Amino acid sequence: MKFSFKLFLMSFILVIISINIIGIKLINNSVKTNIESKIEKGAIEMNNIVNNLNYGIDDYANAVDTYLLNGTYTKIYYGNIILFTNYQETDTKIEDALLDGLNNEIRTYIKDKQLYMALKSYNYTVLTCTEISDIYTDKDNEIKYFVRISLIISLMIALALSFLVHLVTRKIKKLSKVVEKIEEGNYEVEVPNLGNDEIGEFAKYFQSMAISIDTKIKEIERISESRRIFIGNLTHEIRTPLTSIIGYSSLIKNKKVQNLEVINNYCTKIYDEGKYIESIRDKLMTMMTLDKAGLDLVEVDASDLLQKTIKYVSAIYPDASFKTKIAPHINLTLDPTLFKSMVMNFIKNGIKASSKPEITVYMDKVSIRITDNGRGIPASEIEKIKEPFYTINKDRNRKTSGMGLGLPLALEIIRVHNWTIDIESEISVGTKITIHTRGEK
Repeated sequence: MKFSFKLFLMSFILVIISINIIGIKLINNSVKTNIESKIEKGAIEMNNIVNNLNYGIDDYANAVDTYLLNGTYTKIYYGNIILFTNYQETDTKIEDALLDGLNNEIRTYIKDKQLYMALKSYNYTVLTCTEISDIYTDKDNEIKYFVRISLIISLMIALALSFLVHLVTRKIKKLSKVVEKIEEGNYEVEVPNLGNDEIGEFAKYFQSMAISIDTKIKEIERISESRRIFIGNLTHEIRTPLTSIIGYSSLIKNKKVQNLEVINNYCTKIYDEGKYIESIRDKLMTMMTLDKAGLDLVEVDASDLLQKTIKYVSAIYPDASFKTKIAPHINLTLDPTLFKSMVMNFIKNGIKASSKPEITVYMDKVSIRITDNGRGIPASEIEKIKEPFYTINKDRNRKTSGMGLGLPLALEIIRVHNWTIDIESEISVGTKITIHTRGEK
């Protein structure tokens, strides 16, 4: 059984039951009101008869005809003596029940569509029996009328409910189609606008969920692809030094080289390649273990530390030209060793990017800016160079391109210090690195 039919059937049954309960209650209240009206009128008539009897009127038949309606049977007692009766038949059980212990009060009893009433005042007792079948006839007519009206109303309600259920389930069907597409893996599906009701709000939440899932899946795919590229680049990066180490050591081991000078040269190359692999390991370990908890944070004169770092690098690269504009006595809370490593990485990258390197370093209270006159970075490559082992120069010449770990390590250092970075570059003009040391751009 479909949800739409269940919804229609349950709603229809509830509405019909409610209408019938209300209708039956109204009809019963109408019957009760009519009977109470009969009782009230009968009580007035009986009191009038008793009052006349107490005043000495002995024409009982005339008193009954005067105050009681046609169809009302009457019996009048004086003590235990029957003074008047027009009863055709007497139900002694009802009469005994009404008269037993009666004293200055009115009692009523209904049986077989007849209203029995008894009143005792002083020595006189009046007993009446009134036909009230007309009330029950009216009740039957009202029920028949209500049934006809109920059928018409039920038909109208059925049509209205069908329309409302269609409106509700139409939205659900649209949402179901979206779910089917998501189940097929299409998380970019657009959920239609289903209005501002509860289903519409649910659809909006569903759209947000689909977007969130799609974003997370893309992020997982990006991380997976990044790891695949990382492993490929790492394998490629260590293949050359390992090949050199194995080749040179094999020549020495097999004694194919006898010249001591050549052997020393091979040993030097093996050592250099081993140190290169060691440097890769050290940088990778630094990147993987770098977090804020492991930082040796101290408040230092960052201006002085930057000046010393530039002086150190300039000694290594004497052919490079340096221009500085560093505001004095800028204190920052940082890890001095990591700060020095970060600055050196950016400066070295700038030096390697130019045959006649010119490096400009600027520092103020909120940022550090390092500019070079190198060959520049294509806009499409700026995000890629942030990945480990990625280099723009595909020949992987260590003197010009390095191993592709310097920038990722520098970016990680910036991240753990809660700083931010901007990279701007123009081909054949140079690159500008801006580090926002207050964490704001």
